[in-house]
Amino acid sequence: MSNDCPDCTQARLIWHWGAYHDGCKGCQTRALSKCLGFWQSQRNGRLSTEYRAALQTIFGEDWTPGHEAVKAEAARIEQLKKGASQ
Repeated sequence: MSNDCPDCTQARLIWHWGAYHDGCKGCQTRALSKCLGFWQSQRNGRLSTEYRAALQTIFGEDWTPGHEAVKAEAARIEQLKKGASQ
């Protein structure tokens, strides 16, 4: 997540924050962590064609670290959700 993006700042505190800044890698990572393609890929144990294409569009040919960042962001959001429900 970006340290200077106001939407990334809010998303650190509010798990369901829905605003994104175009061009912000943190916002793009957060958006991918919530997309259907990511969750289908997690469930199926392999990356879908659509999700991999989205990763390559955002992170380029070296998209693997981007995928790891998306997984970490999804886990962060789940932890924030759990904390909010207590």
